[in-house]
Amino acid sequence: MDREHLATLVWSELPAARAVGALKEALGQLRSDLEAPDLVMGGQV
Repeated sequence: MDREHLATLVWSELPAARAVGALKEALGQLRSDLEAPDLVMGGQV
């Protein structure tokens, strides 16, 4: 596998990697929200 082919592979995978990173970040944010249920329920616990 030559360098140009490898670069094309990596470049085509970049958006997917970025999407996975964003998804993990969103899940982490959701988890921290769930650990503070009063924020999720608008303070009505």
